[in-house]
Amino acid sequence: MTHHLNEGPWLRTPEACVALGISRDTLQVRKREGLFQAGRDYIRTGRHAKSPCLWNIQSARAQMALWAAPTAVEE
Repeated sequence: MTHHLNEGPWLRTPEACVALGISRDTLQVRKREGLFQAGRDYIRTGRHAKSPCLWNIQSARAQMALWAAPTAVEE
């Protein structure tokens, strides 16, 4: 079996947050929501669920460009 990773810079989570201009919490929430895909936008550096991630900045930016703008909530 061969694996192919997207080209471009792969950064650790703290550096990825800076490069993407979003907080760690936003990054993690969007990942849990399925807006980032494992293997395309990020990879785990170990076998465990809590292993650190590396983020493909080019791919993550492309996904972020697809997000809808937030809407105002009336109270």
